[in-house]
Amino acid sequence: MCGISGYYGELDPGLIKSMTKVLTHRGPDSYGYFNDKNIALGHRRLSIIDLSENGKQPMSNEDNSIFITYNGEIYNFQEIREELEKKGHKFKSNTDTEVIIHAYEEWDKECVRILNGMFAFAIWDSNKKILFLARDRLGVKPLFYYLKNNEFIFASEIKSILENPTVKKEIKLQSLNYFLSLAYIPSPNTIFNNLYQLPPGHTLVYSGKAIFIEKYWDLQFTPKNYPEEYFLKTMDSILNDAVKRRMISDVPLGVFLSGGLDSSLIASLMKSYTKDLKTFSIGFEEMEFNETNYAKQVASYLNTNHKEFFVKPNAISVLPRIIYQFDQPFADPSALPSYYLSELTRKHVTVALSGDGADELFAGYRRYYATYLNNKIHFIPSIFRNMLTKIPATKKRYDPHKYLNKLFKALPLPENERHLFYMQHFEDGLKKELYDNKLKYIQDSSLKQVFQKYLDNINSNNALDNSQYLDIKTYLPEDILFKVDRMSMAHSLEVRSPYLDYRMFEFLSTLPAKFRLNKLKGKYILKKFAENKIPKEIIYRKKEGFSVPLNTWFDNELKEITQNLLLENKRDYFHKPIVQKIINNHPVVLEITLISFNPCFLNQFSISSLVNPPVNGTDNLSNQSAQLCLKG
Repeated sequence: MCGISGYYGELDPGLIKSMTKVLTHRGPDSYGYFNDKNIALGHRRLSIIDLSENGKQPMSNEDNSIFITYNGEIYNFQEIREELEKKGHKFKSNTDTEVIIHAYEEWDKECVRILNGMFAFAIWDSNKKILFLARDRLGVKPLFYYLKNNEFIFASEIKSILENPTVKKEIKLQSLNYFLSLAYIPSPNTIFNNLYQLPPGHTLVYSGKAIFIEKYWDLQFTPKNYPEEYFLKTMDSILNDAVKRRMISDVPLGVFLSGGLDSSLIASLMKSYTKDLKTFSIGFEEMEFNETNYAKQVASYLNTNHKEFFVKPNAISVLPRIIYQFDQPFADPSALPSYYLSELTRKHVTVALSGDGADELFAGYRRYYATYLNNKIHFIPSIFRNMLTKIPATKKRYDPHKYLNKLFKALPLPENERHLFYMQHFEDGLKKELYDNKLKYIQDSSLKQVFQKYLDNINSNNALDNSQYLDIKTYLPEDILFKVDRMSMAHSLEVRSPYLDYRMFEFLSTLPAKFRLNKLKGKYILKKFAENKIPKEIIYRKKEGFSVPLNTWFDNELKEITQNLLLENKRDYFHKPIVQKIINNHPVVLEITLISFNPCFLNQFSISSLVNPPVNGTDNLSNQSAQLCLKG
C-alpha cells in the first residue's frame, strides 16, 4: 500500500516534495518524484510485491512516455501480464504497477475493467498530454482532487493537497449538513470547497483545461431462480479464489479476528493455504463490549498464532492522532479499536486480511430487517405506534426502543426514503434547532438527492436490493472503508478483504433476497456456507458489531473534555443551548459520536492540525483544542 500525489498546472516544482512527505505513514519504505514542465507525480512506497528497487515509483514504460503513481494491489496481475507478454509487451520488474502501465498502453482507459483489486492511480500520458486517474470499483483506496484556475491537484489524502498554499480551506456548508446526518461526508464532496473525492468505480481525465469523469462499473440486480446448492457452490469458488489471491505477498501476512462470522470464515479459508496463520483481535475492559473470548475460541479451533490487545479508557488520549488521519469530520466510533488493532497487527505483519464487506453483501445490518418488518407492523394502530416512539432510549448497547423508534417513524415515508431515514444520526428537526447563522439556510432536501441519484440507477423494485445498493454506494466506501484505510495506513499496514472482490458483489446481484435475509435471519447463505468450516456457536451467535463503550466514556473520561471543548468558545454554526441539550441527553440522540471523534468540531467547525500532528499519546485534549482546530 502506498501514498500518491501530483499536479498538472503552473505550480512550484518543489510542492511535490512536501505533498509526498505528509504521506510518509502510507509508505515508509521509499519515495520518488517525477517532474516535467507543468506535471509532477509523487509516491510513498510500502513494499509488498517485488521488494527490489525495480518496484520504485513513479514508474514508466520503456520509452518514458507514460508514468504512473499507484496505490493498491491488483490480484490478477499475473494473468494480465501473461496476456500482455503474448502481445509483445516487455517487463523489467515483477510488480503489479508495471502491469497497469502496459495495460493502459494496450487498452487505454478501458484497462480498469480487467483489473481485479483495490487501487487508486494516476497516469501521465505525455503523448496525449493528459492525466488519467482511476479508483477501484468499491472505493477501497481513496483518491482526492482539487480543481480551480487551471490548477489540478490530486492525492491519497486531503492533507497532501492542502500543502499547496493556494488551496483555501473554505468550509463547504452543505458537506457540514451531510455530516450531521450521515456521520460521514459522501463523495464527491469533501468538507472543503473546490476539493473533491473521485467516486468509486470511476475514472477521470484531465487535459489541462477541463475534467471528464466516467463511471466504468455498477451493479444491476438480476436474481436467478436457482436452488440453494447452486449459490453455495458458486460462492465457494469465488470466495476461496478471492482469499487465495489476497494471500500473495512478499512480506508477513495475518488476519483480523473478531470472533464473529465474517472474520472467522476468512481465517478458516486462509488456514487451507498456510499452516502458520497469525490472528489478531482487540477487546475492552467493559465486558459488554468485549468479544475476545469468541476470538480465542476460533483461534483455538483453527490452531492459529493468536494475539490480542485490550483498549483501556485512557485510550481517548490518542484521539488527536486519530483526528489527524481523517482530515475532515468523521464519526464512526469503531475508528478507535481499528486504530489499536492496526497498531498491534503491524508489530507482527505488514499485510492483514479482514472481514469487511460481508454485512453489505449478505444483509447483516439490523436496519435491513426493516424491509421485512415494514410489511408486518401496518396493523398496529398509529396511536400506539406514536406512543412507542416517545419511549426514551437507554444507555444499553443494543436498546430495542431505539430501533422501534426509527422503524415506526419511518413507516409513513415512501419506501425508497425509509433507508435514508434509518441512516440519519441527527434528524431534521434536531438539526433545525441546532443550526445557527449560515447553516440555517441549508436545505435538508439535498441529502435526499445524494441518495436519489443511486436509486435512479437501480433496476430492482425489491426494498432489500435498494437498501443494500445504497449502502454499497455510500456507507461502505465513505464510512467502513474510509475508516479502515485511514486507521491501517496510520500504522503502514495494508488491509485486504476477500469479501470486497468485485466478483462477490456481482454474485450478490444474482442472489434472491431470501438467501440474504430469510425473514429475520440475515446472512442466510453465508451462514450455510460456513457451517462445516467454523463452530456453529460462532456462526449463529448474536451479532455484536465493532462498537465501543461511548456512553460510559461520555459519563466519565469524556465528560469534562466534552463540556470544555463544545461550550467554552464562540461558535458560528451551532446554537449553544442546543449543544448543551445534546451533551446532557446524549443517550437520547442517536449515535452522537461526532463529539468524541472530532472533539473540537462544534468549536467553530474544526479539523485536525494538518501539518504538525500530535506525536505522542499523552496529549491533553483540552489544551490541544486550539492547535487542533482550523476555523472555517
